[in-house]
Amino acid sequence: LHELGTSYGSYAEYAIAYSWTAFHLDDNTSFEEACTVPMASFMAAIGLFAMLKVTAGTWDTVKGKEGRPLLVYGAASAVGTAVVRLSKIVGVHPVLCVAGRGIPFVEGLIDREKGDAVVDYRNGPKNVLKEIRQALGGKELGYVFDAISEKGSQNNYWPAMDPENGKVTFVLGGHREDIPPGIEQSTTMAGSLWKELTPLGGRDRLGMGVGGRDFGFAYSRLIG
Repeated sequence: LHELGTSYGSYAEYAIAYSWTAFHLDDNTSFEEACTVPMASFMAAIGLFAMLKVTAGTWDTVKGKEGRPLLVYGAASAVGTAVVRLSKIVGVHPVLCVAGRGIPFVEGLIDREKGDAVVDYRNGPKNVLKEIRQALGGKELGYVFDAISEKGSQNNYWPAMDPENGKVTFVLGGHREDIPPGIEQSTTMAGSLWKELTPLGGRDRLGMGVGGRDFGFAYSRLIG
């Protein structure tokens, strides 16, 4: 994954990528297939483990602990899919996935026996929120990874969130004023790997709070 916004990026004749954002390929993975991996997987890892902090990392699972429900909005997208996969690895359940045409694909990623569910956003905002609440079975959402982050996507889920300790991270920045102040908002950005991003405030986070170079090195190796 090359640094964004530079003159030596992916459209240059000669591109430069840092060693801490480079992945090893196995013998069965082509460069064409591999080029889809770094951005989505880094965004998923940053969002889950640095912004939402569902666990300390992929080496620490939530199995045996009282899990807090996670909602992935846009679960069939590249980033959303990576979030669902990583969540499964660390044992987060239930995972509620909001998707549309990609629902058949998402169904193959979840574990319904552990409470995971899929909600079709094409049924309209009111029905989406209703189905989310039904899937929660009386629980409140602890975490939301919003891989869409536009057109008022937050209104489809925030009323089902824990109003005092809920956490939501967006892939597109900007504070959502309609979300209660007790819910922590953050922005997941790949730029955290190269730049020391400064937190926006007490309840709004931008920077990871950890060294981006170390984070990138660890996860490029683990995911590779």
